[in-house]
Amino acid sequence: MDPTRGSAILRVLATSALILAALAVLAWPLSRLGVIYSESRGGFRKSISLIDGGLQLHSEPLGTVRPLDRDRFGISTGSAGGGVPTHLWPTVVRPPPGTSITVVVPLWLLIVTSVVPTLWLVLSWLRRRRRRRRGLCLCCAYARPGTEAPCPECGTSPKDAEIRTRPPIGRLIRDAGAGVFLVLLVLSGSAWLVVRADQHSLDVHRAAAFDYSWYLQACQPKLNGAVQYALPGPGPESLANIVRTAGPGTTIVLLPGRHDLGDLRYGPSAGGMGQLDDVWLLGCGADSTTLSLRIQSATGARIEGVTIDCGNNDFADFRESCTLSLRACRVQNYNSGAGGSNAIFAAGSVLLI
Repeated sequence: MDPTRGSAILRVLATSALILAALAVLAWPLSRLGVIYSESRGGFRKSISLIDGGLQLHSEPLGTVRPLDRDRFGISTGSAGGGVPTHLWPTVVRPPPGTSITVVVPLWLLIVTSVVPTLWLVLSWLRRRRRRRRGLCLCCAYARPGTEAPCPECGTSPKDAEIRTRPPIGRLIRDAGAGVFLVLLVLSGSAWLVVRADQHSLDVHRAAAFDYSWYLQACQPKLNGAVQYALPGPGPESLANIVRTAGPGTTIVLLPGRHDLGDLRYGPSAGGMGQLDDVWLLGCGADSTTLSLRIQSATGARIEGVTIDCGNNDFADFRESCTLSLRACRVQNYNSGAGGSNAIFAAGSVLLI
């Protein structure tokens, strides 16, 4: 059999193996530092990281996606998102309830696997040496006289057979070097694209600040048609009891009088009612309906047609991604007397007033 048959395919495999081995060797010191590419979009966070001598692929859901959240792309250093150690063998981790998955491949395995196709060079060299020692044709292994005449079987001269069966070590190294250069060039371009994608996402996010329809979509509650009426003062039909029992999507009409919702900055475990989610508090007018409350978290909450009595405090203290809409409201008694006069404190939140 002519040993040159299929040599092109073997040469491609060997070149690819050398490129993979070289990249794995270059990635090893980076894995000790910890290099992570991560993206957050579509409700999922995905990352590809070189960490602890391994290549980690991680995917997990983001949970509740708030209107303030934007797509994020970035390259950083540190620990991987999955927090899975690198073992001597590939590892797949899917903790219950199976919403996230982490795949870890050790770099040494990539190096060893990539070396296998290069054994073709060693086998070619050994086969060539054995045929020369036995006086056989280097191309077809046919017995030939010890002359410079062409092989009687394949017609190849000794000089041509020497050239055709010589392992292309120099060519493989040259092609592998060019392949590594191209891969590094592509990775550099990809890093630039990642920076551009994150900047574009940030620009779109900032541009949304001038889009009134975006504010409407972000701040308006998602109602389900349920309507309840709250009587002023304490009692089973007070606003505090209705908010505690009504689910998201409820419209609560505040009848004329004074309503006290209390302090919602603490959850039920601390004796409070927690946050306002998709609730419309509709008063009968700022002149006839008064509301006192303190809230720290709200998502899609709308307050309309009331006078908000702050009680010498700020009635809203938002320190995370919150959305609140105020319409036809009057705010009073927000001066604490301690040098501050804020009715609303908000950081990283959306307010539509």
